[in-house]
Amino acid sequence: MADEAKEKQEQEQPAKKSPLLTIIIVAVVMVVEGVAVVGFVKFSGMGASSAEASGIAGEETAEDEKTVELPLAEGRFQNLASGQAWTWNVETVLQVKKKNEEKVNAELERRRSEITEGVSMIIRRSAHAHLTEPGLETLHRQISAYVEGVFGFDPEGEPLVERVLLPKCQGLPPV
Repeated sequence: MADEAKEKQEQEQPAKKSPLLTIIIVAVVMVVEGVAVVGFVKFSGMGASSAEASGIAGEETAEDEKTVELPLAEGRFQNLASGQAWTWNVETVLQVKKKNEEKVNAELERRRSEITEGVSMIIRRSAHAHLTEPGLETLHRQISAYVEGVFGFDPEGEPLVERVLLPKCQGLPPV
């Protein structure tokens, strides 16, 4: 009876299918799908088209947005704010967009002495602590405000001068 039960169970269980058959079926379906996609693209005219190189849009405006440096004032200025006559060797440079360079240069040439006097007055009136700041933030802010008043704004409302640079600001103590 036990032998008959085992034989019955073996007959009821279906034979195991090979996984190789499933892999072959999936591979065939993928190849057929690939051929169908390539054929559709080729015959529908949606294939790769030739591309022509053209100039970059906005290339001229990008060139106008580049900055140039223009010397503003350079010299030795005295400061008596500490009670002693310190001499400050200062160089100021303007950073201007290329599109505004002509306007700023024309104004610089027209008012050179007035601008140099304005910068020297800022340095002469500054507190000694402002002239010895590590980043010269106060001096930058004061000269930037003065320069903005002199040169003004462009038609879009942006200042003509982007930034004021102080590449040299060296104090010489009294002897």
